[in-house]
Amino acid sequence: GGRGGGGRGGGGRRVRDPGPGTFSVVTNFYRLRMKDNGGVGVDEWVQYRVDIYNVRRVKDEEGKPTLPPVYVATKKFVPRKKAGRVTMKEALGNTSDTGEGADGEAVSSELSRRILKKLSANFSSNRQVLVCDGCQLAYAPKRLFTEGEKVKLEDQKVGIYGPADESAPQLDPSALFQSFDVKVKKDVDEDHPEAELAKFITFKVRLTEVAVLPFKQVFSSTQLKEISLVQQVRHAVDIMLKSCAMSVMHCFGQSPRQFFFPSALQNSLRSPRQSNNNRLTRFLEGVCKKGATRPFVGLSHATHIGASGSAYVQVDSELAFVHQDYEGGHAIPLVIDRQREFYIAGVSIKNPNRMIEDPGVRKELEAVLRKTAFHVRYFSNKLYEKFLAKGMEEKVAKKKAQKRFRNLKAYSSSGSSIKWSANDKSIYSFETTETDPKTEEEKKTTHTVASYYFAQHGVRLKYPNLPIVSATMKLQRTKTVTECWFPVELLYPVIDKARGQHSVETILAYHDEYAGRKKIEQLEDLRRELRKLQAKGPLGMDEIHVLRQFNLDLE
Repeated sequence: GGRGGGGRGGGGRRVRDPGPGTFSVVTNFYRLRMKDNGGVGVDEWVQYRVDIYNVRRVKDEEGKPTLPPVYVATKKFVPRKKAGRVTMKEALGNTSDTGEGADGEAVSSELSRRILKKLSANFSSNRQVLVCDGCQLAYAPKRLFTEGEKVKLEDQKVGIYGPADESAPQLDPSALFQSFDVKVKKDVDEDHPEAELAKFITFKVRLTEVAVLPFKQVFSSTQLKEISLVQQVRHAVDIMLKSCAMSVMHCFGQSPRQFFFPSALQNSLRSPRQSNNNRLTRFLEGVCKKGATRPFVGLSHATHIGASGSAYVQVDSELAFVHQDYEGGHAIPLVIDRQREFYIAGVSIKNPNRMIEDPGVRKELEAVLRKTAFHVRYFSNKLYEKFLAKGMEEKVAKKKAQKRFRNLKAYSSSGSSIKWSANDKSIYSFETTETDPKTEEEKKTTHTVASYYFAQHGVRLKYPNLPIVSATMKLQRTKTVTECWFPVELLYPVIDKARGQHSVETILAYHDEYAGRKKIEQLEDLRRELRKLQAKGPLGMDEIHVLRQFNLDLE
């Protein structure tokens, strides 16, 4: 008896054994299967080495460029990792994606990814599939060409991460390669708001066949598998998913693993449908208000292949803070005015009409500006009037008067790269020499940065007492590198991941918000959005189509 007892006087209840039952388990692991197509389809994948070259246009005997244009390769274009920087893979003792050494290792860049995205799109328009890692490795479900030139691969080897992997078997003494001309915008994507102002540039991409992967062995439950082959196939699937994501999403860094949705979708994606974390919501809204960064939601993929041939793709949601360059079709400046609250690169300032004198604000702002890459944008009224006076069409004159200097960083060889006023001669001034066209006499004038922009370009600064920032740039006419000072109000951030400005706790709080079943629901929502994007993106680069071309299905 007694409370909770099972005897006569206890009144307790006996718990019934529920017995066997059916349970629903949800997970962020999605089954990857080899297609059952009755023996019809590809049995092997072809691996290519990618080499990108700058080009020179061929001229005829009269020194005029040939028509149609013909290009010859000149210097090899290889973005390389800065010497001395240690990646996480190297810290763990793993090889790099390209298989090259730690110092000067070949990595991907925004430009190399743009070139290879365009190459993949060119193949897709011809009903062929090529997926690339953005650097030196590519795969196709079948040979892209059977005729071409032969290249001697002197003792090169091919393995998990490309031709330099020493753990791989020896190649044939020669391999087939072919070169393709690829024309891209050098500084921006072709759908960027400023694409019209950017110039096209041509590169030559050489694809060299280096291996054929018998991938069906890996997905078989009966055949013995070489570990190196399993790792190669796993890496190939990762590149398939990566290439599809890169075609419509943002990615940052030299070896991106996270891919983020376009800015137009971010407001709807990052807000939980039924959020209980008001603190997190308020923080994310506060970050957007400052204008320096935006929280971006994205996805990451990782392929896992077991000894039994079972394969899964692990999908996770990601949150990062990104310097956003455009919002609603308008460029976002570093200087933000939010209902009389002022920020420079996210750092709060009290009065933009007075020079910043607070030591704490100066220190914080200097630290942020040194880490932030930026563009310089302004409209030169003087150039516009000059072009119109020469009889130039108004539309053309406006385009040529738009001044753009892209992808700069704060730097000065003489000390601090920031001076605290654009309009104070005691802080910074310089002399210019002008020749009078009538008398041909030279006249020297002492300028501040603010007075120079007004005299030379007709640009009157709204905040002449805010700082100026020094950056190095290459002059097109003289081909020399020089240091220039720019008013901070003419600076606009480069779209890139912000580093060191936000705590890990904030990102962890976001993942706590999406936990358990709620996380799976969010992933399903994000995957649906990705499929919609890919349906509108480059022809033939959606995830479902690409995997099926490689004889795979993702459930």
